[in-house]
Amino acid sequence: MDRQKMSLTMRDGLKITLYHYHCEETNDVKSRPSLLLVHGFSEHVGRYSHVVAFLQQLGFDVWAYDARGHGVSEGTRGVIPSHEALVNDLMDVFRYVEEMTVQKPTIVAHSMGGLTAALAVTQKGLKPAALVFSSPAMRLHINWLQKILLKVGMALFPNAPLSVPAVDTDKLSHDATVGVAYRRDSLVHKKLSPRLANFMRIGGDEVRAKVSVFTMPTLLMYAGDDYIVDASGSDDLAALLTQPHVQIKRYDAGYHELFSESEPMRSQILSDLATWLKKREFVTKFP
Repeated sequence: MDRQKMSLTMRDGLKITLYHYHCEETNDVKSRPSLLLVHGFSEHVGRYSHVVAFLQQLGFDVWAYDARGHGVSEGTRGVIPSHEALVNDLMDVFRYVEEMTVQKPTIVAHSMGGLTAALAVTQKGLKPAALVFSSPAMRLHINWLQKILLKVGMALFPNAPLSVPAVDTDKLSHDATVGVAYRRDSLVHKKLSPRLANFMRIGGDEVRAKVSVFTMPTLLMYAGDDYIVDASGSDDLAALLTQPHVQIKRYDAGYHELFSESEPMRSQILSDLATWLKKREFVTKFP
């Protein structure tokens, strides 16, 4: 896998790490379809090597970045300086990739990354060539006591990187090796500030209030048996996304990390993704 690693400065001066995975079909970066991959909370780009390889096989030039406070990018783990920080970062990265490739990239975004991409579309006017969601964080599993504690945290210490309960790694995927790798991954963090938690708590409502702006081809793929985020948030979004260029794929038995599910579900999900992209002629150049 031919990978280029670079540092990109965000508008507030923070440096994030951006990766460019070259498609092997041709060395001309401007002649290939490009795709920007956006990961979820607490993780990093390295957990998507199999997804990157699959997208390269489809002919995509893949770009991906470690979000601020994640992976090897700068920033305090689990902390964002403002409600718009992650969205602004995505806008900055997208513009850079667009300038480098002279075309609009397709975006594939997972969990918190999916929420970030959706907010970039609805709040900032982001217009990717196409948009693919993987179990986006459109609603959290949160009870009344946690809501009260979050309000207190937002008022008193919004940027404190608090330790959060460990994710039930057995519920990430039906493939047990995924959970084992997650637990052993030194770049996976377990910190969450009240501001970042609040971003994920209210972001889904902000997206659902402006679904009419999803004018680009959109594929919403999400797990029905999701223990990490509340699938009802995607259910509600799916009910609102009635445009003909939108397709909904709900995997009732799937756990949160669809692209890392056990076989044969994983192959089916990736096949569904490839079929959708090919149908919309994003990968016809390299079938």
